Amino acid sequence: MTQLHAAPLALAAGALVGTLAGVLTAGAAGRSTGRPDTQRRWVAPALTSGVIAGVGIGVRFGTTVELPAYLFLVAVALPLSAIDVAVRKIPDRILAPAAPAAIALLALAANSAGAYGDLGRAVLAGIVSLTAYLALALATGQLGLGDCKAAGFCGIFLGYLGWTAAALGVLLAFVLAAAFVVARMVMNGTTPRNKALAFAPFIFSGALVAVAVS
Repeated sequence: MTQLHAAPLALAAGALVGTLAGVLTAGAAGRSTGRPDTQRRWVAPALTSGVIAGVGIGVRFGTTVELPAYLFLVAVALPLSAIDVAVRKIPDRILAPAAPAAIALLALAANSAGAYGDLGRAVLAGIVSLTAYLALALATGQLGLGDCKAAGFCGIFLGYLGWTAAALGVLLAFVLAAAFVVARMVMNGTTPRNKALAFAPFIFSGALVAVAVS
């Protein structure tokens, strides 16, 4: 069973990072479309999602050495999800530097905790996740290269927690996506046509849920 380490400082840090991530998310959605009204529509859901995710990470890790790394995941996941929803694209200018930053943060945590094996597994899980998604993208044509890179990025954080967490994150991404598609079909009364599904939000959501329960 996952041991929770709730602490006021960790909860406050999570709420702060979540709020900042929400602000960045709304701004990212607006800038990616070039429409100020898009940014305004994103403010409330982005702030709500950011605070929930940030506080959840604070509850999960408390004031441990892993907390900064996983709050960084929140800070990256929300804006990239918004951009993917808005324009069906995951910009490399954000994701490319985020991956080495994630490894650096987890390296600091591993060094402090003496968990060097966890760091090696994190890097390997990121590579495995990226490769698996690339194979799936080539086989189905339903995923983009950005989705594959996002999966690799999330795999780093999940792999640090264990192979079970890495597998769970992938499974949850597809379960959440399937649930969304079914709900959309029920609401629309028919199968939507020519409406591509932004998959990055499900990759990030699945990863965050897997982190919370692992």
